[in-house]
Amino acid sequence: MGFLAGGWMAASSGRRAVPMILVAVVGLLWLALVSPAQAHAPNTAKAWGAGSEGQLGNGAKSDSDVPVAVKELSGVTAVSAGREQGVALLDNGTVMAWGSPFSFGGSLGDGSTEKSSDVPVAVCAPAPEPCPGSHLSEVTAIAAGQEDSLALLKNGKVMAWGGGKNGQLGNGANESSSVPVEVSGLSEVAAISEGSGYGLALLKDGKVMAWGAGQNGQLGNGATGNSNVPVEVIGLSGPAKAISAGASHAMALLENGTVMDWGEGSSGQLGNGTTENSDVPVAVSGLTEATAIAGGGPMSLALRKDGTVRAWGDNTVGELGDNNRTGPENCGSFMLPCSKTPVAVCTEQSKSAPPPACASFLGGVAAIAAGREHGLALLTSGRVMAWGDNEHGALGDGTSTGPESCGPFAQPCSTVPVESSGVVDAKGIAGGLQFALALGPPPTVSALNPTKGSTFGGTKVGISGEDFSGTTQVKFGSAPAVSFTVNSPTSISATAPAGSAGTVDVTVTNAWGTSATSSADQYTYVAGLVEVPQIGRCVSKPGSGGYKGLKPVCLVKSPTHTGNFEWLPGPGANGSFKERLSNPTLETTSGGKITCSFIFMEGELTSAKTLKVSHVTMQGCLLVGPKLSCQSNGLEKGVIESTTPLVGELGFIPGSTTSTPWVGWDLGAQSGFSSTMVEFGCGEGKFGIPTYTVSLKGSVIARVKPTNKMVATFQIIYKQEKGIQKPTAFIGGVEDVLTQITTLTSNPTEPKEEQAGLVTGGEMQLGEAMEIKAK
Repeated sequence: MGFLAGGWMAASSGRRAVPMILVAVVGLLWLALVSPAQAHAPNTAKAWGAGSEGQLGNGAKSDSDVPVAVKELSGVTAVSAGREQGVALLDNGTVMAWGSPFSFGGSLGDGSTEKSSDVPVAVCAPAPEPCPGSHLSEVTAIAAGQEDSLALLKNGKVMAWGGGKNGQLGNGANESSSVPVEVSGLSEVAAISEGSGYGLALLKDGKVMAWGAGQNGQLGNGATGNSNVPVEVIGLSGPAKAISAGASHAMALLENGTVMDWGEGSSGQLGNGTTENSDVPVAVSGLTEATAIAGGGPMSLALRKDGTVRAWGDNTVGELGDNNRTGPENCGSFMLPCSKTPVAVCTEQSKSAPPPACASFLGGVAAIAAGREHGLALLTSGRVMAWGDNEHGALGDGTSTGPESCGPFAQPCSTVPVESSGVVDAKGIAGGLQFALALGPPPTVSALNPTKGSTFGGTKVGISGEDFSGTTQVKFGSAPAVSFTVNSPTSISATAPAGSAGTVDVTVTNAWGTSATSSADQYTYVAGLVEVPQIGRCVSKPGSGGYKGLKPVCLVKSPTHTGNFEWLPGPGANGSFKERLSNPTLETTSGGKITCSFIFMEGELTSAKTLKVSHVTMQGCLLVGPKLSCQSNGLEKGVIESTTPLVGELGFIPGSTTSTPWVGWDLGAQSGFSSTMVEFGCGEGKFGIPTYTVSLKGSVIARVKPTNKMVATFQIIYKQEKGIQKPTAFIGGVEDVLTQITTLTSNPTEPKEEQAGLVTGGEMQLGEAMEIKAK
């Protein structure tokens, strides 16, 4: 919901069964984002930023500039971040809390007077239930504040716990409580939000109630005094459908899509063009079609129907996200940067534009949240963007020393949104004082195809399930897959590693955790199973071999095992290889070409169906047309080198027949065939920066021959036609094309992404004679 004196939370939702903390929409936007079409694994939570008081919940009291897992949380349906505490609502209707809620020991609601916990603890049921030993239950929404928290119950009532000196528990007293107490006189509540020592409740009829600290008019009742019981906010121009509490100002989203604010306005956070406080709601200037709101410290955010975000209030550390460190206006006696009316939040690419211009506006936003001095946006893709204060790593971008410096004290910040590292497929966000929270689901594996393969590995396995976006690892038992490709959020193609005979669980890991094991993910290794095509050795074993014949070709089986040869899958003592490909040309579908004189590759065979390339060198490379040499950074013109690990897999390619099988190697990045294989620059501009940067991702298939013959050298043939690789998939396999991304360095916001094809040929020299068995 809103926040606290220095760290604010996400906007609160109104009028739905479980208002998730970061959205302020009634309805369909958030539900469309998180409502599962199929069963998903229970959500877990991540945290990043300031952690000295345990507010990251990861069992430590230190900062983290990248997201870390909150310990022992599963089944999370909502998160809320206070000043220095986090709160999570679980799918069973109970609540967990962690961190150090400012000054009052006991604000975690667990009955303890300890001031902090660096791991989640259960919030107790109200007296007279024992604590510990009982749990607050039937909770549908949560909100964390400066040193207190709120919970909305299924019956429409509200519970509060923590500090109470300003009357923020709303129970008619000014005393603190380490267990939940009921907020007096509230029923039919649809949403809640908590600020710095005060609370808000949205009723189902659209009225707004407030209680607690009111010195800046944040209770909205026409007065500036505190109240330890709820009072009605007066002067709203229509029914509200969402609320959000900032530090000392409050917000209401009306049913007509406009927004009204009240309370402190010294930094322009009321958005009405002034810096005056107001003890009754005032209209935010020029804002229409709002669907969600979020109050921060001295700043406010609104999400519009078109998926863009507006911000107003303080901008000292870039918290408006408008690529501006000095304005657009100035507020207060120190004339600090601010905006008294809403401005659009930019994209990260806006850094290429001279401040204070926006090159483009942040769009595709599904939900917003506000911390004290930083904003958060959850995109429809599930990624999280953040901007503003980054002193303790609250942006989650892997640094706490930049990427910029803002304000009179050169505070680490970003004036435009940057991506929080490794957060994919997120379902919710929240912002606290100088930290943030997010929730999302681990993967679920529902089926494998096939469910068995050779102990020698190399079997291509299709994995079906849910929430595969951002997959970082696939394992067969304890062994990582040789390679994998995320085809979609519900499909992965993986190559099985070698294993011992028996059954293992196939697990998938993403940012939120690892899939739970079940009978649906079981894969069986079968000893002696020969899956063609595969590479190996047909060795002499007179009179006791599994294959007949007078020459080392393992084609005709000996049922009695009295043949002269035995098939040994995979490499022997020397599985190394070198490739030399001549006159390679890379062509895109639009006709762009890059030519080289040679490609050299080195690597090793890793199983009966896979290989690994450890080093690639390209020489004499040129971007045709402008005739610009292409090279890796720091190397001489025309020379491209890459040590990005590549993997290759054997398969049958179109053109195969039973009598004449065609076999190919499908080569792509080891980290996934959707990852970058190689990157380089072409041309040279100012300061030695290349005119273009080029990267290749996907995979590329080459035919390899001969088959069914022991040789030390194979012929490699890559073909393409008008930028389309021939072929683009194995027979029965998933299409995975080669993609070229070309970026003009002077205009990085508009990279050109095209399908591409490679034509070249040459030899693959093995460290020992081997055979590709295709029958």
